[in-house]
Amino acid sequence: MRIIPQTTDPNIRFRRNEMLRESNNETLLKQDNTPFLNDQSDVGSRPKFILRYPNMTSSNENDDSEAIIARSQEIKNIIENSHNTAKEKNVYIKCEGLLTKLEARFKGPYKVVGLTSKGNYKLKNSLGEKLPDSYPRHKLKIVENNQNLPEESAEIERILGHKVIDNNFHYLVK
Repeated sequence: MRIIPQTTDPNIRFRRNEMLRESNNETLLKQDNTPFLNDQSDVGSRPKFILRYPNMTSSNENDDSEAIIARSQEIKNIIENSHNTAKEKNVYIKCEGLLTKLEARFKGPYKVVGLTSKGNYKLKNSLGEKLPDSYPRHKLKIVENNQNLPEESAEIERILGHKVIDNNFHYLVK
């Protein structure tokens, strides 16, 4: 057993720690004769109880890189499909405030053009004009792409005339 001096000098303290490490390694080797110890490692460089793994190289590195690329593509697809985005879908905007009985609860339809950095949606109306505001997800109602929705609509300036045919009103508009 060695006597190790106690001191405040940093160089001696470093040597003291190194000597303690060496003495601990020697006692570990004497007490433990386990088969996983690697006897060829240097005593001063690392403790004896740490396993050394051989350099693991793949026989075919191209297969590994292709597998990594394929797996990263799978993860990307899972993430894209799990997030519910409304891009290129028809939506209605929820009307806010106090509404009377006969007022519409939603305005629209609008088409989603893009997504802002804050997570809001940019919309365009059926005339193709982009709306100046962006809307959060909770104010939009997604509707299925239905054939009943008009492809084009126009603003009506005024009604020029009307007539009734088979109990249906037909309007002449400007």
